[in-house]
Amino acid sequence: MKRLSLLITAGGTREGIDSVRCITNISTGKTGAAIADRFIRAGSDVVYICGKDAAAPYHKPRLTARVESARELCGSLETMLRRESFDCVIHSMAVSDYTPRSVMTDDELVRTVTSAIEKSDGEAAAGRVRDAILNAVKGVDAERKIESGAEALFIALERAPKAIQLIKSIRPSALLVGFKLSSGSDEVAQFKAGYSLISSSGCELVVANDTSGLTDKQHRAFIMDRNGILRHATNKREIADTLYECVVERLLVKSVQAST
Repeated sequence: MKRLSLLITAGGTREGIDSVRCITNISTGKTGAAIADRFIRAGSDVVYICGKDAAAPYHKPRLTARVESARELCGSLETMLRRESFDCVIHSMAVSDYTPRSVMTDDELVRTVTSAIEKSDGEAAAGRVRDAILNAVKGVDAERKIESGAEALFIALERAPKAIQLIKSIRPSALLVGFKLSSGSDEVAQFKAGYSLISSSGCELVVANDTSGLTDKQHRAFIMDRNGILRHATNKREIADTLYECVVERLLVKSVQAST
């Protein structure tokens, strides 16, 4: 095979609430870094997109881009995918499903609801209150720090863009590997969640895992396709090694099929 070209994402995103606060997740990027290291050691050409605080591979990728929010990730992904052709995209990044739409103090919320109720009557009241709350503060002011005097803050969230759905739309020929993290699920439920990701995103492979299998010393996971479970792994290094083998096998088959 020719030298493999990969785009790998890793770490977590941060969605800003104001100039100093954000919503994030527990992803460290260590799994993505281990995967990147495995491919780089094998001679692959790797572009690495990761969160601001994500772990970096020990071996330096050809290019590293650090992003903060889900929207920044989508922008960086689109730029890379349109600029270069990749044999494989491994999307291990934990991307926020929701991003702040508006932020209100408790006093602002009370005033907003009171005003909406006063202007409403009957069955329209609930809809007016909902719209008033969602639209009371349009957007999040990234330049302003919310004062800490309020007893409570109310944050309205909206869906963040789905980065994984961009990949096949721009590079349909690239082998796509997705990650699916569940919580409190057995292996059957994890497989179903992974299969759902395959159906919605076009992934050929999925690394499925559950929060119960994540500790400092272990990371239990399995690699699957739409037909079943292919391999199991018990830690980050095994995930990287096993995923490398699965990707190379798939690309070898794809290369042979293309040449016949």
